[in-house]
Parts: sequence; structure tokens; C-alpha cells
Amino acid sequence: MGTQVIVPGLAKISQGWITIHTRHKDSAGYGSHQTNRLHQTPVPSLKRLQSDVDGGAVDEGIVADPLYLSLWFPSFDEQNMMAHALAVLRQFPFSAARPGVAYLAVHPVSWNEPTILERRFPSGVSPEDAINVASDLLHEDYAYMFDLHWDLWILDPATKQWTLAPSRVQMIVQGEDFDEGAAEGTGQIEFDFGLDTPFLQEQVELNAEAEDRVRTNVHKLVDFTNKIEQNAHANGRLLWSDSEDNLAQKLIARLQKVQ
Repeated sequence: MGTQVIVPGLAKISQGWITIHTRHKDSAGYGSHQTNRLHQTPVPSLKRLQSDVDGGAVDEGIVADPLYLSLWFPSFDEQNMMAHALAVLRQFPFSAARPGVAYLAVHPVSWNEPTILERRFPSGVSPEDAINVASDLLHEDYAYMFDLHWDLWILDPATKQWTLAPSRVQMIVQGEDFDEGAAEGTGQIEFDFGLDTPFLQEQVELNAEAEDRVRTNVHKLVDFTNKIEQNAHANGRLLWSDSEDNLAQKLIARLQKVQ
């Protein structure tokens, strides 16, 4: 994994509103911002997502993008970074089939350096046990990667059947001095949810079943981010993707169809 310092497409959630920030570059290479603000009715306080997928005719113009959630805290030094990480992990809706933390890796100094610890937990371990292992190697220039799973509805493109299945999520905890202060841009804690496909299913015809599955996936993300706000005391949250200019358009169009 490399650092992700540039975040061209951003979505910020607050109090029943979604604000999408899309960063563009003009011909001279300078950045400019375009902001779209939506009110969401079906989900009380939101976070929204993205994009493309499975089943149905393929639209070659649609590309799935990775989806991230970045979190910042008032203080994130060596003494309290793992307390924040534990508070966030306790809000996560673990998969019923693959509960707990499945993997932990510790990266010193930057992503270019080899890991100094990798632990796999085939049966999963509790957030407390995983944090205890990570806490043995506490440094402000280290990053800690935790593999988790949650259950999302996934459409099989061959059978056109929906299945509730474990999907991997990575939680990355970055010390303030790791990778030249990368946490300032990508979050002291960052979640990598993988591709945005389960949340919008843009290539899927939205019949009643598909709409229910998409809405359920979105609610899971919304509930998780709301719990972080309520219980983990992050003072900054940002939901974003790698998309340069289409996150806002995809989000607006799909929100209209699932409401």
C-alpha cells in the first residue's frame, strides 16, 4: 500500500446533509473546488458512497472507485492514539461469519519500509486484543493496519442472486510523524472500504430487491459513521474517493433513484 496524499474527490457528511467536494485542475495546473450540497431524506444523518457494478449490461464509461473514510482527533500522540483506535473499532459492525480483527501489520517510518510485525488471526480477535498487540510497538512514526470484515449485500453477476457476504475493510492508524505527516491529509485513522460498488450498483437495474439491498448497505455505512461521531469523539470526518470529477454526479444520480 502507498500513501494517498492527494484526495481529488471528497464527500463530507454532517447533520442530514452531504457536501461533495470535487477538486479539478485547470489548464495551468492550478486546483479549483466545486461544491454540491444535497439534503438526504431516507437516512437521517449521512454518509454516502459510490459506484458501479455487477450484473446487467456493462457500461464502459462507468468505473468503480475506492472509498475511504478519514478521521482526525484533537490529540493523537503516542499516549492516546491506540485509545482512539480502540474507541473507533468498538463501533465497527463486524461480520457475523468473520468476526473480529483478522490481521495486523505494523509499518515503521513510511510505506516504503518493510513491516516489522505481521500477525494473522484466522478466527478473529477482539478489538481489545488486537490493540494490545499493536500497543507493544507504539511509536509516533509508525502506522498500524488492521484487517476487518463486515457483511454487505453483493450481487453475483452470473446468477443475478444477492448474497450477504463478508467484505474486507482496512483500518489504518497513522502516527503523527509517519510518512512525513501523511495523517494530516489522509486521516489519523483511515478506513479503506474497497471499491464503492456495493453502495450504488450503478449498472444494476433498481427493482425493489436491488433498491433494498443498496439501501441496506448504505445504512450500514451511515450507522457506522454516526456511531463514530457519537462515541469515538473524532473532531474531523471525511468520506472520499479517488474519483477526479464524477463522485458528485454519481452520488446525486443514485440518491435520486433509491429514494
